This record gives sequence, C-alpha cells and structure tokens, in this order.
Amino acid sequence: MKLNATTCSRESKRDIKLLKLDGFIPAIIYKKGEASIKVRILKKEFEAHMRHIEKGHLATTVFNLHLNGKDTKVVIKGIEYAKATYEVLHIDFQPLVEGKIKVRVPVVLQGEKDCEAVKAGFNLKQAKRFVRVEAPVEHIPVNFQIDVRKLQPREKIRVIDLKIGQDMRVLAADNELVVTASK
Repeated sequence: MKLNATTCSRESKRDIKLLKLDGFIPAIIYKKGEASIKVRILKKEFEAHMRHIEKGHLATTVFNLHLNGKDTKVVIKGIEYAKATYEVLHIDFQPLVEGKIKVRVPVVLQGEKDCEAVKAGFNLKQAKRFVRVEAPVEHIPVNFQIDVRKLQPREKIRVIDLKIGQDMRVLAADNELVVTASK
C-alpha cells in the first residue's frame, strides 16, 4: 500500500490544528539512532487504505511511504484515535531496515461454528488476540491462523502450539493461553 507523505514543521498545537483542518494527519517516522521526521499524510488517502485492511491487521501491514522522491517501507508502531469519533489523530511509523523487527501479530480463529466443543455446548474463549514476535523484515507474518474445528471441551491452545516460522522468535511465554473451550 502506497502512502504519500510530505515533511512539515509543526511546533505548536495551533499548527497541528491547522494541519488537521487542511485534511492531513500528523505523523512521525522514528528511525533508530537518528532524529525523527515529522510528516503529514493526506487523511482521505490513509482512510481509503484503512478500508482494505482486515480488523486487527494494521500492525503487520507494510506501507510504501513516498517521501521526498524516495519510497521507504514502514509499519505503523502507534496510532492515536479520537475517543468519541474514532478519527485518526496521529500516526507513528517505523521504517523497515535489514534485520529483525518486533511486531504484534493478530491471532485469527477458523472453523468456530464447526468446533466440536461448541457443538457440545461449550464456549470458545480467545485469551490472546495478538502475539508479539521478532521476525525478519521480509517475513513478517500477516496473522497466526488457528483451526479450532477439532478443539475438544476443556482443551487449551497455548503460544507453544502456534505454527511459528523458524526465523521468528515469540516474545511471549510458551505456556500463555491463546484459546480455550470452557463453560
């Protein structure tokens, strides 16, 4: 997904307010060991991309940020929303550089309606919706899919049961609960 960004110098709350009135979202690109870059992104363009991103997958979506004639691959490290309207107020980007990056990967359940435990009258409870991992930039997983069709009553799926790539490292305890079937 491509986003156009322009650098901007905003110092006061008034500057940020004017930026938002002009239809932009203030953002910052954080680079490790370097000064952060203040940018602005067209609100309509960002919202158009948001419509195509599955719920919970924003943290693992890679954007091509076009800034000063160069394209940089980035992920969103933080996003601030308005409490009442859920309007995007501010975005923090992290550029993808060679090496590994820490990201929150969503956990997606499949086959919930066909789950044996659900058919037996039990409820599926998802304890973790995200799992933090450290992965190479080129192998950031979109999500962890768990097929729960054969999950039995009172059976549990833990972090250690997830299918993790060999080049990834989970940043959660192996025994942390992800999904359980209980009453």
